[in-house]
Amino acid sequence: PGDKEEFDFVYTWARDYNETTPRGSIGKLGILVDTIRNSFIRNRLPNGNTFYGINEQARQAEIILKVYPNPASNQFSLLLSSDPMPNTTATIINSQGLPVINPRLLTNKMNSYDVSGLSPGLYFIQVQSDKGFATVKLLIIR
Repeated sequence: PGDKEEFDFVYTWARDYNETTPRGSIGKLGILVDTIRNSFIRNRLPNGNTFYGINEQARQAEIILKVYPNPASNQFSLLLSSDPMPNTTATIINSQGLPVINPRLLTNKMNSYDVSGLSPGLYFIQVQSDKGFATVKLLIIR
């Protein structure tokens, strides 16, 4: 109880359009996996940017978010640590990375959301401002 475990995982696929057998795609997949592994070890994306975890990105952007209740069933509240800057938006994203509730402009520190229409599962709330962005997890249960 109270311990934390962190997992890093990647989903990848590859297809070699020039090869007529599956072996070409397997070779291409191996090259992509090596690229991803080396990028992770160096903590650099192939474009040179740094990898950020959810909590690291939140600290970097100086946006602190709290979600309650979490897990939620029909609604939840999103609390920001300070009044939002102009053009601060919040988007709810499903586990496939697709927005399920479009960006909503935040004007208060406390914001309520109705999620009764969403399926149970894991979601991410991404708050974005001119200074950066932060992401928190939200679990919806019924």
